[in-house]
Amino acid sequence: MFNYISLYKNLKLRASLLKKMQDRRLRQLIQYAYRHVPYYRKMFNKEGINPEDIKTASDLSCIPITGKNDFQNFDKNEFVSEMVDIDKCVKMTTSGDSGGIPFTLYLQRSEHIRLWKLILLRFMLTSGISIFHKCCVLAPPLRFPDSKKWFQYLGLLRHYYISADQPPRIAARKLIEYSPDAIFSYPGVVNLVASEIKKMKHSGLRIKTILTSGEMLDEQTRELAREAFGAEIYDLYGTVETGPIAWQCHKRKEYHINIDSVIAECIKSGISEPGTDRCGRIVCTSLLNYTMPLIRYDTGDTGVFSQNKCSCGCEFPLIKSLEGRLRNFIKLPDGSVLPPAMFIEIIKDAQYKFIQVGDKYILELLPGKNFSMRTLPALKNKMQNRLGPDADFHIKIVDRITKGSSLKRNLVVNDT
Repeated sequence: MFNYISLYKNLKLRASLLKKMQDRRLRQLIQYAYRHVPYYRKMFNKEGINPEDIKTASDLSCIPITGKNDFQNFDKNEFVSEMVDIDKCVKMTTSGDSGGIPFTLYLQRSEHIRLWKLILLRFMLTSGISIFHKCCVLAPPLRFPDSKKWFQYLGLLRHYYISADQPPRIAARKLIEYSPDAIFSYPGVVNLVASEIKKMKHSGLRIKTILTSGEMLDEQTRELAREAFGAEIYDLYGTVETGPIAWQCHKRKEYHINIDSVIAECIKSGISEPGTDRCGRIVCTSLLNYTMPLIRYDTGDTGVFSQNKCSCGCEFPLIKSLEGRLRNFIKLPDGSVLPPAMFIEIIKDAQYKFIQVGDKYILELLPGKNFSMRTLPALKNKMQNRLGPDADFHIKIVDRITKGSSLKRNLVVNDT
C-alpha cells in the first residue's frame, strides 16, 4: 500500500522533482547492472564506459542500444543478475505479436508488483475506475489467471474474463449478461464487440470506462465505443519487457510517460531527440527491474515525443503519438473481419508475417530454434479454422521476414 501511495503522489510532483527522482534511480540501476549483470559488465568494459559517468538520462547516449536479437544470441544468465535465484523469479514471456520470436523476462515478485500491478492500478484509478467497480477483460484465454485473488472475494477489483477467441456476437452477449462497469481489451476486439452491441440495439449497458492496450488505437474505434457503450477509451502503451510505458489521462490526447519507472527516448537517425515532434524509434530503460535490467532497450515501436505540458496538471513528459503498431484487420471471405490479436496465441517459436492479397492469405513463417516442423499441419488447421473453410490459405517457410516502411515489422499486411 505504501508503494502505491508513493506512486500516486508522483502524479502531483513538479517536473524538476520527477527528473531528479528518475536520474537517482538511473544511477542506482547502472551501478547495480555493472556489478551484478554479466552482459552489461562486459559491454561497459568493451565500450570503455565508466558507470560513474552515467549521472543523468542525457548520459545514456554513450551506451549501445540493446535489441531483442541480443537476448536471443546470448545465454539468459548473461542478462540476469548474479544476486537472484532465477528459479524463484516471476517469468513473463513476450507474445511475439509483431512477428518476433518470444523470449522470457525475469522479475522478482516485489519487482513484478511494482512494475506491473501497482502502476496498472494507478492507470486504472486515474481513468475513473474504482476498486469497487466490476471489470470485464476481453482477451485470449491463455491470458486468464487460474484463480481469484484474496481481495476479489471481498468484492475489490473484481474481474470477469471473456474469451476474445470466439465470435464477437457471443462475446457481446456475455458482456451484456455480466454488465460490467469497465472493460479491458485490445482496440480491435473493442471495435468488433462494439459493432455487435450496436447491431443488437442494446441500450442497457452502463460502461463507465474502457481501457485498451496492445494495438494502435484509432478514432473510429473511439467513436464506436462512445456510440455502443456511452464510454470513453483510455489507452495504455507498454511492452512485456519494460512494463507500462505511457498512458492517456482524462484529456485522452497525448500519452504521459511513467517517468518514475522508465526512461523513454525517441531515437532519430541514431540520436536521441526528446520532444522534437519528429518520429523515431522508442528506446526504453526500465528503472524498476534489477533482476533482468533493460538499459536502452529498443522496443521496436515508433512514435513522436512532445515538449508540451498536459492541461490535466500532471507534469509527466508526453508522447504526442504512437506510429509503429499499425493495426490491420484481417478481412475474411464471408465479409467479417478479425483483429491481429486473434493470432497471438497460435504461433509459437517462430517469426511471422500474415499477408492478405485480395482473397488469398499467406503466412510467412521463419522457424525459431525450438520450432518443430511436425507442428505445421496442426498450425495450418488452426489458422484455417479461424479464417474459415473457404479461405485460400497457405503457409510459406522463409529464411527472413521483410520489414515494411516502419522500423517495426507489421503482423498483418493487407493489399486488398
